[in-house]
Amino acid sequence: MKILNRKLSSKAQLFIDNHIRYLDRDIEYGTLPDCSEFYGSLSCSDSSFYINIRESVPDTAFEAILCHEMYHAYQMSCDFPFLEPTEKVRGNDTMNKYFLNLQSSILDLSADDTVKAYGLDASYVMDF
Repeated sequence: MKILNRKLSSKAQLFIDNHIRYLDRDIEYGTLPDCSEFYGSLSCSDSSFYINIRESVPDTAFEAILCHEMYHAYQMSCDFPFLEPTEKVRGNDTMNKYFLNLQSSILDLSADDTVKAYGLDASYVMDF
C-alpha cells in the first residue's frame, strides 16, 4: 500500500486496515510545508477527513504520524469522549490555548499508545 508516494510497512498497513473501516467519512491525504508548526494534522468536513503530513519526515516517522492522525479520525468517528470548551474559554486566548493543549494531550495519550502497540516508532513525534 502506498500513501503520498510512500510504501507502507506491514505494521502500518495492519493499523490502517484495522481502523479505516470504522471511519464515518472518506479520508484524503495531503502534505504540509516543512515550515509548518506540526508534523501532521487532521481536519474534517461533513464528508471527509484530511490528513496532512510534512513532506520532509523520514519514512518511519511518516508512518507513525499517519497512523496517529488516522487514530484521531477513528476517535471522532467512534464518539471518543473529548472536552468541549465553553464560550468563556474560547473568548480568552490564554485559556483557549491551555484548553486545546489539555484536550490534545488527552487524545494523544490514547493515539500514541495505540500506535506503539502496533510496533510503530512514535519517538520522532514525541521528541517534538
